[in-house]
Formats: sequence, C-alpha cells, structure tokens
Amino acid sequence: MNKKKSLPKNDSSSVTTEPQKKSASKTALWFVLTILLIFACGGLVWYGQQIVNSIRASLDQNNQKIETVSQTLNANGDELTSVVAGQENMKELFKAQNFNLEQLRNRDAEQQQTLIRMQNQINEVSTLSSASDDYWLRNQAIYFLNIAKTELSLFGNKTSAKSALIAAQKSVLQMPDQYRNVDQSIQSALLKLDPEGHN
Repeated sequence: MNKKKSLPKNDSSSVTTEPQKKSASKTALWFVLTILLIFACGGLVWYGQQIVNSIRASLDQNNQKIETVSQTLNANGDELTSVVAGQENMKELFKAQNFNLEQLRNRDAEQQQTLIRMQNQINEVSTLSSASDDYWLRNQAIYFLNIAKTELSLFGNKTSAKSALIAAQKSVLQMPDQYRNVDQSIQSALLKLDPEGHN
C-alpha cells in the first residue's frame, strides 16, 4: 500500500512541475514577444524618423530650388526693366533725331527756295537790261547760284554752297545798282547758311 500512496505523491509532484514549466515557458514566450515588440516598435520609430528626415530634406531642397527660381525671376525682371527703360530711351533718341532731321530738311528747303528766288530776281533784272554789258556778270552769277543750289540740294555741302554764293555775290556787286536786291538776297542766304556771319 505504501506503493500505492507513494504513487499518487509522485503524480502530484509531476503535475505541479508541469504547470510550472508551462508557466515558465509562457513567461519566456511573453518575454521574447515583448522584446520583439519593443524592437519592432523601435524599428518602426527609427524608420518613421528616417522618412520624416527624408521628407524634410526634400522640402529643404525644394525650398532652395524655389528660392533660386525666385532670385532668377527677380534678376530677369530687373534686366527686363532695364531693357524696357533702354528701349524708351532709344525711342526718345529716335524722336529727337527725327525732329532734328525734319528741321534740317526744312532749313535746306528754305535755303533752296531762297536760292530759287535769287535766281528768279536775277532773271527778272536781266530781262530789263539784257542788252547791257553786264551779260557776262549776270550769267556768271546765275552759274554760281546754280552751283550753290546743287551743292545744297544734292550733296548737302554747306561749305561749297557758301563759296558759290560768295562768288555769285562778287559778280552781282560788279553789276549795276538794279541788282542790289539780289545782293541782299544772297547776303540773307549766306546768313542762313552761316548764322555767325561770313567773311
């Protein structure tokens, strides 16, 4: 009987050790799972931090690119402003040059009209005294007036026109007094060519 009683004692000690083993293995399993969970959470936190850092770096790069583009646009805007201002200055310069050219054309046209009037006056006077001895001087004056007219109208050469007018004036001064109004017209034309006076 002793054997019978000892047997149940052995069974109860083995039964108590089995739940202890199961409890220890469950605790170990939970411990391992907790460690794995901690590592997994740590890994996720690290990975999330890496993603956030990557996004920040990308945003910083994009901000730098935007800043560079903004600076380039500002520089281009400044250059465009200076180009527009330069074009406005060129427009004003062209307007001034056109105005000056128009004044020169008008002045040349006036001088040509003056020369034509002088030639007409000589022709009028010459009809009055065509039989007189001043025929050579009259034709010489007409010749020099034609040269002055040609120099002004074709070449715009005021110096040559002035010389031709002076030569015509010398011829007119040798003619009778009826040609004095032609001399005055020549004098007026010389003053228009050279407002400071001629020699």
